[in-house]
Order: sequence, then C-alpha cells, then structure tokens
Amino acid sequence: MHDGTDKERFTKVFEEENDALFRFCLWRTTDHERAVEFTQETFARLWQEMVSGKKVPNPRAFLFLVAKRIIIDWYRRKKPLSLDMPIEGEEKRMP
Repeated sequence: MHDGTDKERFTKVFEEENDALFRFCLWRTTDHERAVEFTQETFARLWQEMVSGKKVPNPRAFLFLVAKRIIIDWYRRKKPLSLDMPIEGEEKRMP
C-alpha cells in the first residue's frame, strides 16, 4: 500500500521529468501520439514500482531506461521485411 510520500515523490518526479521524457520518446519515434503513449506507460511503470514497495533510487535513470526498452520493443514489433530478403517460393538467381 502506498502512502502520501509515494504520491508526493511521484508528482515531483513527474513534474521534473515529464517534458524531457516526452521529448526523448518523440525524438526516438517521430510520432507525437506514440511519444505521449510511451511517456504515459513509462510513468505508469514507475508508479507501479513505487507502490509495490520497491526502491527507485534514481527515478530519472529508471524512466529513461524503461522508455528506451519500450521504444526498442515497439521497433522490433513493427520491423518491416527487408527488401533484400528473398520472397518465399522464389529461388535466388545466380548472375
């Protein structure tokens, strides 16, 4: 269970880091809506850590590490097929 100090600390971290974290997400994704979504998800994970009783000694580092991992996972899921890969059923032709 969380107490007032968790909420106060979270609010302080949010106010201090929200803009920088959003800009980081926007810079990495170039998609405004996705950056907002990832920023919110990152802060939600910080809150979960705090209310579960886990210590987060450096919230800024935690936030940027989590955001980076969220963005990497997003890129992995949306990775397009390479044009250099042979199409299924097509044989490689030798010159």
